[in-house]
Amino acid sequence: MPGQAILNFGSDDREILVEAAEEDLRRGLGRGSEAEVETPGGGKIRARVSEVSPAASGASRTFTVRIPLPGTGSPSLPVGASLRVTFVTAARKGALTLPSPAVADRNRDPHIFLVRDGRAHRQTVEAGIESRGRIVVDFPWNGLDKVVVSDPGALADGVEVFAAAENLPAHGFAVTIRRQS
Repeated sequence: MPGQAILNFGSDDREILVEAAEEDLRRGLGRGSEAEVETPGGGKIRARVSEVSPAASGASRTFTVRIPLPGTGSPSLPVGASLRVTFVTAARKGALTLPSPAVADRNRDPHIFLVRDGRAHRQTVEAGIESRGRIVVDFPWNGLDKVVVSDPGALADGVEVFAAAENLPAHGFAVTIRRQS
């Protein structure tokens, strides 16, 4: 019959469509960005963004992000399911991280305090990625100095300090410092 399909094409390809804000695109979300999809059963699927719409749409002014899912080895996901997707917009392997409060004056002159011979020593750092309460720092750390992780704004270079609590298993070098009275 005229207007009737002679042959239908299809595939088992699956993809996730996510609406992303312009701010996410400014942070680095784009084609090739890594995405981690949480499945309803608690599993995780790693995939990469294949496309980001060129213009915002709708009242929310969001961009549609397409994430193709791997065909094999992925858990079955129901069509139309709501899923949590986390985008990795920046990463650095083997980076030195500290609890975020350890870095003082982050916007103008980021620095930390190292403890040497019972005294606080100011150390300028290059602050990097911050996520989940931790921040990447870059400075010439010797692998031995302890780093003050609380109240760096209350310290000055050369002030006598002592360790109130150590947290060596998690960080290997961080201590909470209290001023000597």
